[in-house]
Amino acid sequence: MKIKISLLPLMLLILLGAPLTPVKAQSYSRCNYEITERRSSSFREVVLERFGIKVDIPENYRTMLRQDGSVEILHPDVFKIVQCVARGGIGGSGSYGEILSMVNRNSSLSLRQQAIQSAGYMYDNRGRQIPKGSHVMEYKNSHLSGHIIVSDGGYTYHFLGNVTGQNKLLKVDIGCDCTLDVEAITSLLSRIRSLNTL
Repeated sequence: MKIKISLLPLMLLILLGAPLTPVKAQSYSRCNYEITERRSSSFREVVLERFGIKVDIPENYRTMLRQDGSVEILHPDVFKIVQCVARGGIGGSGSYGEILSMVNRNSSLSLRQQAIQSAGYMYDNRGRQIPKGSHVMEYKNSHLSGHIIVSDGGYTYHFLGNVTGQNKLLKVDIGCDCTLDVEAITSLLSRIRSLNTL
């Protein structure tokens, strides 16, 4: 003899016996990226002792130490987004970012190969294999020497190179949800100096 058990009466009992509590939907504010403040035409010097460098940034920009030890240079409107997200808002898109970090030199790679790899690209044994449309540029001034990797489409630029008087390599990443010109990174690199120089 088979016994058939219907689950419907059991489910009704559970539902009727459970207290009904209203569920409140959590509201989130959207952190929209919008340029409302112009970049200052005057600059101020920021000393990054751990990196052994100093950099001139627009007077109204800020720097922020990130959890991974890198330093981000923030436009005032991007800083407002960071504050909004910290208060629980949902991050927007379209923001422009400049991030500086120091990395160890990989002695098994040439500086060019390590620059390509640090930008997240693969390379062949000659250091020439990067995505179509991207390319490598040499960069040098009196304080820095290295390579700029231009991404496919021009949305990101990466620099990896030597800083005068430093053992580690300086890595600079610039990105935007917009098309950038190479001047975005070369302008920043021209404002970075070793702490060992005047």
